[in-house]
Amino acid sequence: MSHTLFLIIFTQTFTLAFLKLNPFPEEDRQVRESLTMCVKDAAQRFFKNGPTIFYSLPLNEVNSNQTSSTVLDRLILFELTKNCQWALFVKNLTLDDRSTDQGMYKPNYYIIQLRDKEEFWVNLNILKTYTNWNPHAKFLIIAPRLVEKPRPIATYIMKTLWKIHVVNGVVLLPDKNNKTLFHAYSWLPYKDDNCGEDFDRVNKIDSCSFGKTADFVDWYEDKIPKIFNQCVVKVRVVDFPPYVMQVPNGSTNRGVEINLLDLVGEVYNLHMVYYSSQTSLDWGNIFDNGTITGNLKHLYDEDDDVSIGAYAKTMTRSVIFEDTFYHYESLVCCVPYSTRNTKLQTVTKIMGVGAFLLTLIVYVTVTALMWVTSKDDLPCYKNFGSCTMNTFSALLDLPVSALPRTSKVRFFLAMLLLYSFSIVIAYQTLLSSTLASGTNHQTITRIEDLLDTSMNIYAINNTSRYFATDGTYRKTNKINAAILKKWVNCKNPHECLNLVAFERKAAVIFPRLFTEYIVDSYRTPENDPLIYCFDKSMVSYPLVIMMRKGFQLFDKFDVLISRIVNSGFVQKWEREILRTRFENFTSSGEVPNGNKEPDFDSLKHIFGVWGIGCGVAVVVFVLEVVYYRWVNKEK
Repeated sequence: MSHTLFLIIFTQTFTLAFLKLNPFPEEDRQVRESLTMCVKDAAQRFFKNGPTIFYSLPLNEVNSNQTSSTVLDRLILFELTKNCQWALFVKNLTLDDRSTDQGMYKPNYYIIQLRDKEEFWVNLNILKTYTNWNPHAKFLIIAPRLVEKPRPIATYIMKTLWKIHVVNGVVLLPDKNNKTLFHAYSWLPYKDDNCGEDFDRVNKIDSCSFGKTADFVDWYEDKIPKIFNQCVVKVRVVDFPPYVMQVPNGSTNRGVEINLLDLVGEVYNLHMVYYSSQTSLDWGNIFDNGTITGNLKHLYDEDDDVSIGAYAKTMTRSVIFEDTFYHYESLVCCVPYSTRNTKLQTVTKIMGVGAFLLTLIVYVTVTALMWVTSKDDLPCYKNFGSCTMNTFSALLDLPVSALPRTSKVRFFLAMLLLYSFSIVIAYQTLLSSTLASGTNHQTITRIEDLLDTSMNIYAINNTSRYFATDGTYRKTNKINAAILKKWVNCKNPHECLNLVAFERKAAVIFPRLFTEYIVDSYRTPENDPLIYCFDKSMVSYPLVIMMRKGFQLFDKFDVLISRIVNSGFVQKWEREILRTRFENFTSSGEVPNGNKEPDFDSLKHIFGVWGIGCGVAVVVFVLEVVYYRWVNKEK
C-alpha cells in the first residue's frame, strides 16, 4: 500500500514539474469558434432536419508547424449533434474500412474539412468508392488554413466538384486579413446560357463571422435552370423495337424511348445526340468481379450521359448508375402456331361412359328378345350367333343378311333401328357443326405444354435471371429449372423468330411489347398467323432510362419523365407504333401454318375423288352394257 501511494505522489510531482501544457492560442480558439458557428448556421438554414450528414475528417496528419484540427472537429460535431437535428456520420477516410457504409442511407449533405488543396481530389476519389455515394447532395467544404488566394482555391474546388458531377457545392475560406471572417464561394454552371464550361464565374456569395452572415442569401439556390441553351446530352441506344427503332431522324415515331427523350429535350431545350452500338443487343452486363461490358461500360466510363433500349431495373444497376422508371414490361412465351379441333374427337370421347352403357344395355336386351321370340322366324334369327351379328349390323346402320318375318322380331328390330338412327343423326350433326364452325384451338397454350415437347427455348441472355431456382421442390422452381435446361441464348431476335415461324422447332421468350410489334408480320399468304404467344405473362419487371452516376440533370429528367408517363404519352406512342407496324409493315410467310385438322375445305379433295370414281363407274357401266348387247346380238 505504501509503495503504491509513493508511486502516485512521485508521478504527479514529476508531471507538474516537467510536463507543462501550453495554453491554446486565443486567435486559434476564436477562428475555430467562428468557423463552428458559421457551419452550424449554414446547417440550420440549408440542411433539412432528419437526413444524414456525412462529416469527412482531414486526410493529412499534422506536423509541428500545424495546428491540430481535433479541437475544431469536436466543436463542430458538438454543435451539430447538440439538438439531434441530423443523423451524423463521421468518417476518417484514411482508414481502409468501407464496411460501415453498407447499411447507411445515402447522405443528403456532406461536410468536408481540408488542410490543403492537394488532398481534396484524393478525398473525393475515396468518397466515390462508397456504395452510398450521393453526388446530388449538398456539399460544404471548409478550409480554415487556406488563407492565400481564396478565389483560385475556390475555383479549383469547384472544378474538382464538377468533374465528379457535384453541382451543389459551397466553399468556406477565411479572409486574408481577418481569419475569423469566412467567405462563401459558389458557382452557377448554367448561368447566362452556359453548359458548365465557364469556371470564371466562381463568385463570393456571402460572408460569415461567428454565425452571423452579411447578406443572408441562399447559398444553395437552384443551379439547374428550367430552360437550357441547347446543351448536349449524349445518348447511346440499343436497337430494340418498339422502344428504339432504326428509322430516319425526321420520322414521327422512332421508338417509345426516343420519343420520350425527344420530348424531354424539347421541353428543356436540350440537344439529344444519339449513338448506336455496332453490336446487336449490346446492352452490357455487370459481373460479380466488377467487370462491366457493352453499353453499360460506356455509361460507366462517362462516355455517354444516357443509355436506352428497354433496360430492366436491377439492384446492381441502381447502385452503379442513376435510373428513372417509366413503364412496366413482361416476358411472354411464343410458340409455333398449330391448332387442333377441340370438338373433332373420337366416338369414345364424344359419347361418354353413360351413353356407352345405355347402348350396350339396349343392344343386349333387344338381341335377347329377338332370339327368344324367333322360333317361327328365319334360321338366322333362331341361331343366337347369327342373331347377334344381325342386330350388331343394324346398330351400326349396316344392312342385315335377311329381314325378319314375324311381327315380334320385326318390332324389336325396329326399336333397335330407331335407336341407331337417333345416335347416327346426333353424331353426324355434331360432325357437320364441327367442320362448319371455327372450333380450332392452339395446341400449346401453357408453359407446361411446351416443356412436354422437344423444342428448345430461345431467349435474350440477360433475362435468364428471372428464372433462377433456390433448390426447393416448389412448382415454380421445377418449371424454372426445366426452362433453363432448354434455354438457348438468342443473339438475333429475328433469326430466333424465323426458327419458330418457318422451321417450327423452337419457342422464344421475349418482352411482350416486342412480340406485339413484330409477331404480326409472320403470316401465311392466307393471312393466318405463324406464331402464337401465350396470353399470360411469365414475369413482369420495371423498365428504366439509364443515366450515368451523378448526371447533373437527373432530377429534372426524373420529374419530367414522371409527368410524361402520368399524362399517358407512353401508351399513346405504343398504340401508334403498333398500328403503323400492322398497317404498313406486315409481310407474309411462304409456309403453311401447320393446321392439319379437317374442315369443309379439306373435304373438297374427297368429294373430287368421289366424283372421279363415280364418273369412272358410269363409263365402265356403259361399256359393260354396250359389250353385253354386242355379244347378244352376235348370238
